[in-house]
Amino acid sequence: MKITTFFKLVTVTTFASVSLLVSESVFADSTTTLNAQQAQNQLDNGIFKGDIVYQDDDITVRSFGDNQDVATAIANANNTVSAGTTTTNSANTSSKFSPYASIKTTTTGNGGVARLNAGDSGRVLYWSVKPATEWPYEFNGSVKIKYYSGASRTVLVGGVGALHSTLSGSVTMNKNHGGHASFTGSAVSLNGNTYHVLPSVGTSF
Repeated sequence: MKITTFFKLVTVTTFASVSLLVSESVFADSTTTLNAQQAQNQLDNGIFKGDIVYQDDDITVRSFGDNQDVATAIANANNTVSAGTTTTNSANTSSKFSPYASIKTTTTGNGGVARLNAGDSGRVLYWSVKPATEWPYEFNGSVKIKYYSGASRTVLVGGVGALHSTLSGSVTMNKNHGGHASFTGSAVSLNGNTYHVLPSVGTSF
């Protein structure tokens, strides 16, 4: 009886270890599997559905959680604007700023990286954020939209991220389209550090 229980325990532990190694390998290699156009095509074709967290006549807001496939597509797509984030330690209020990045360029600052992608249709915006923290975190942010028509809209986005994860989501315009969007927000890690999205994360759509 004890020997059988021991073998069951060894089998379960071995399976869990192998699964973890495989998942880490897939995570590590996934960012190199798409070129810029392939990644943009994935976003433009709407293959990532996610969960609808808010919807009205004008917009649909989706969350992809920490789906690495979506994060990879946003990171590699040719319409993505990226910028590093500032880091504020709760015990030390001094901030470290990283230089902002232009379109098609990623600058990873001391605090991590935030991204905003405008789909080719002019009707969808994808966002992602990855704070440079060794702890789980909660992100609260907004996508501010100003349409060419003069109308504007602020959409709340966010979620809870696991260790080393990238959170992402999308905002789809159901009626108005075409304008400028900016992405702001802050992540707070479990150990109390705060990571702010730099103001340079903006794009036309």
